[in-house]
Amino acid sequence: RLPAGEEFGDPSAPIGVLGTGMEAGVLREAASYLAESGVPVAGLIPRTLWPVPLDTVRFLSYRRHTYIVEHNATGQLAGLLRHAGIHGDGLRSVLRYDGEAFGPRELAELIAARERP
Repeated sequence: RLPAGEEFGDPSAPIGVLGTGMEAGVLREAASYLAESGVPVAGLIPRTLWPVPLDTVRFLSYRRHTYIVEHNATGQLAGLLRHAGIHGDGLRSVLRYDGEAFGPRELAELIAARERP
């Protein structure tokens, strides 16, 4: 059995955030900021990337869309998920590749701006 990812936030939220490594703490804190501003999110920090585990597929299938937060120019993790057969408007990349890390409030504001009608 592959190691399951770590989930946090509101498990019934239609919006998800997903990232690995250094994004873990930032995603948790950004999820708190989003919830405080009325945008509940569910989060997942996968522990296994390939093959894509069932808990990751399940997490993504329960969301209207999920923001994949990465520090690269090409969206490598989002590409890996698409390669595994996860398609559609559900995956939304949030990329940064200027050598700086996302701040939790900055990330929450980026996601909230994309969620406004």
